Amino acid sequence: MLQTLKTRRQAGFTIVELLIVIVVIGILAAIVLNTFSGVQARARNTERQTDMKSLASQLEVFASDPANANPGNYPLGSTIIQPATVVAVQGILKGLDANALQAPGGSGNTLNGTATPTTIQYGYLAYNAGTTTPCTTASTCGKYILYWNEEAINGAGGGVQTKTSLNQ
Repeated sequence: MLQTLKTRRQAGFTIVELLIVIVVIGILAAIVLNTFSGVQARARNTERQTDMKSLASQLEVFASDPANANPGNYPLGSTIIQPATVVAVQGILKGLDANALQAPGGSGNTLNGTATPTTIQYGYLAYNAGTTTPCTTASTCGKYILYWNEEAINGAGGGVQTKTSLNQ
């Protein structure tokens, strides 16, 4: 009889042992989930930067194109921001990838005429050459600033970022 009880005790785990295992698994899961969410935010921020580099490149091509109606100038904001369709913008910026106009989490053309975009939109403002006054005619748009809002990663970084035209 004594041997039977002893065997039963050794066959199972105590509640303390099970609780320790559950706590360790919980800690490991929290670490993995925290790291994974940082990776996703970094990927979205990288996508935003890539989109802005692509858009800036096409804006420079537009300005340097001699076939452009206003050579040396950038497109007027109203011609490429919402509600302009992606196809309409691609008619102006011919080599632009359609996905470059769509911020992560946004849909369609998320390019707006704002200097304070959310994380699901981009901003484009064209200015008169040599000033900080927004241009009102295509023949005076001598510079631009692109804006995007990066996500904070684990509480650090984030905020509105900018990319300026080569003609600053």
